[in-house]
Parts: sequence; structure tokens; C-alpha cells
Amino acid sequence: MQIGVYGSGYLGTVISACLADFGTPVSCCHPDRTRMVEMAQGNIPFHEKNLKEVIRRNVRAGRLAYSTDIESFARKTQVIFLAEDNADHLADVVMRIARLATKPPILTVVTPVAVGTAAALEKSLKDAGVHGTIVSQPMFFTDGCAVEDFNWPDRLILGSTSNEAVQILKQIFHPLVMRGVPVIVTNQSTAELVRESATAFVATKIS
Repeated sequence: MQIGVYGSGYLGTVISACLADFGTPVSCCHPDRTRMVEMAQGNIPFHEKNLKEVIRRNVRAGRLAYSTDIESFARKTQVIFLAEDNADHLADVVMRIARLATKPPILTVVTPVAVGTAAALEKSLKDAGVHGTIVSQPMFFTDGCAVEDFNWPDRLILGSTSNEAVQILKQIFHPLVMRGVPVIVTNQSTAELVRESATAFVATKIS
């Protein structure tokens, strides 16, 4: 299965590299050509323990590729993780990818979004007569420890009403599932609310 990650920032860099480290081919896409070249060389503008090594290892192995061609990206990937650091252009990206895809894609929203965003995205696709499944999957990373957080999470949260999408994502995260990481399946809005609640809780502990 070919996995796609859309995003060239912190989330996109970490998630694409760590997914490729599971042994699955991953294509990371973004229109910023300079940023894609830098990422492919392991040159990242932030410090994350072991991340450069993970990127370089998987690029050398041919499991991790970087591209600016969103048309090819949308056509060859069945599951796409939307991992921009902010949601400014999320709706446009979702619509464009869904229109370009050869078959209805599974679009997993990792980008931090407001509660109700996934449902709104799904409705916009339906209104436009375009098919696609939106999954809300918040991930929780600590600066400097994102690779470790990805590989040893407290839980996996999948917000979706599609059993097929849930099963495919469980397959992708099989190494974590086999390790005993709990998989919590809920609806999209609840998954989005979990992210906001967890963020608020951490902020409260820090303060």
C-alpha cells in the first residue's frame, strides 16, 4: 500500500519519516520545491532526536520519497495523512486531492483543527459530488521527542464512521497495535475534541 503525507512542516516531516520506518512506501508532497529538497536531504529547521537519521535511512532504502506533483501524488496514494502545521488551506487541499484521485481516498486529518472540521470537510465533498472518507486522527508530540512519541504513543485515536477506513489505518499502524497500543475508535467530532482537551490539559499542567 502506498501512503501519502501532505505537508512540509513539523508534522509532515515527522509523520512521513516515521511511517516509512514501519517499512511501508511513503510519498510526502508539498508545492514548496526547496523545502522538499531540504527534507529529502535530512536538513530540517528544528531539532528532533533521531529524525535526520530516520529520514536518511528511509530515503536510501527507497521507502520515503518527496514530491511537488500533487496530481501524481493523489493518483497513486490510497491513504493520505493531511499534516500541515495549520489548517489555513486544508479545505482547498482536501477538495483538490479528492478531485484528482482515481478512486475515493481516505484522508486522515492530523493537522490541528477546530471541532466540527472533519464533518464539514466531508459535507463539502458530498455537496461537490466528490467521494472521499475523512478521518480525524490527532497525534500528540513533545518537542524534541516526536519520533519517540510517534513510536510509543499512549493511544491511537481514530475518528470515523467508516469501518473500512478504521481497518486500513489499523493495518498501517500494525507495529503499534501489535505492541499493545490501545486503539480508540470514535466519531470525528469527539476525536477533534480529544485533541483540544489534551492540549488544554497540558497547558494547565505547565501553568
